[in-house]
Amino acid sequence: MKYSTEKENSSFPKCTITGIFVDGRKDNTLILMHDETTGTFRKRTVKENHMTVTEEPRGRYLTHFTPEPKTRKAKPAKQCAVGLVDWLKDRGIDLSLKLIGSDTTKEMSGWKGGMLHCVEELLDKRLFRSFCWLHINDLPFRHIVAKLDGPTSSDKGWCGTVGKLLSKVETLERKTEFEPIPLIEPLVDITENIASQMSTDSSSMEVSSCNIERQARS
Repeated sequence: MKYSTEKENSSFPKCTITGIFVDGRKDNTLILMHDETTGTFRKRTVKENHMTVTEEPRGRYLTHFTPEPKTRKAKPAKQCAVGLVDWLKDRGIDLSLKLIGSDTTKEMSGWKGGMLHCVEELLDKRLFRSFCWLHINDLPFRHIVAKLDGPTSSDKGWCGTVGKLLSKVETLERKTEFEPIPLIEPLVDITENIASQMSTDSSSMEVSSCNIERQARS
């Protein structure tokens, strides 16, 4: 991690950045845990919050980080803000930053306890806020899906007839009698060894997306 940080710092362009967009999600991630009893390292899968930062309006990737775990005094939104502000101050971006964007979830855009609010408190200045239109447009689509296929559940996931098939998409029969979409970049084949070490944000995404496209067009 130290080497990755030093490499990022050396390659990071010295320029004025006035706008950023922050997004994150919790993923099952394979890590190495140190066993103090035996002095060895063991593999363990944990749920980690991964945050990604891009420059706006260019959409250029800047960095990603994993915030510290929550404490009794610091909620997840505050820990995310601390990690982001530390990165901004290390590169002097906090002085030029004027706009910050995110999705419209309570954890990110909440008026009092959201991450954006915590960032403004840590920087001691107000920022213009921009919100993801894809996330906003997702709300009407979510109501359509709930109407046609039933509501979703955080515990059970998809509950409807169509939604339940998504978990079985890799085993469904493939129907190749459809007209493929032209000018699409080919998917990159990855080995099972590499896929097993990826987080749930990346693992099996290639195979699933390919099969979902085939089923959708059958």
